[in-house]
Amino acid sequence: MIHWQFQPYAVPFRFPLHTAHGRWTVREGAIATLWDDSGRRGQGEIAPVPWFGSETLGEAIAFLQTLPPQLTPQNIAAIPDRYPATQFALESAWLALQTQPPEIALKPEQIAQLLPTGAAALTAPIPPTTRTVKWKIGVAPVQEELTVFQQLSDQLPLGVQIRLDANGGLTPD
Repeated sequence: MIHWQFQPYAVPFRFPLHTAHGRWTVREGAIATLWDDSGRRGQGEIAPVPWFGSETLGEAIAFLQTLPPQLTPQNIAAIPDRYPATQFALESAWLALQTQPPEIALKPEQIAQLLPTGAAALTAPIPPTTRTVKWKIGVAPVQEELTVFQQLSDQLPLGVQIRLDANGGLTPD
């Protein structure tokens, strides 16, 4: 028998995140936990981003409240496509429960350092172990961002890569 529960969360960003869709100050979601009678556990994260086409957190929670107290693979497979974040979380939790993947500890240098948008990226502290920085673009005019990008490229330590994330904020024009 597979039991389950979910726990919503709301975590404020240390610095508001500016994207092409506006200012984002709090990351909201829920952790879904599945467990069986032998004590095995699996978790998945419901982290909807509605402006990318997923459900809202409220819609996800309302749907979760319709599920039975024990889940089967059929319950999970029957989650409607209009709940992609919920599907992902429960499928991930189910897979983790079945396979019991090993714990993976990421080293700080394996995590991309998120930079603030715009020129603020030029003065953001970057830990010495950083190998990749992530910079949100598609927020300011393209020429302004290109200028900041060039300055950022010139000042980053040798070997540090820049990952650009437009979040759908760029167009072919």
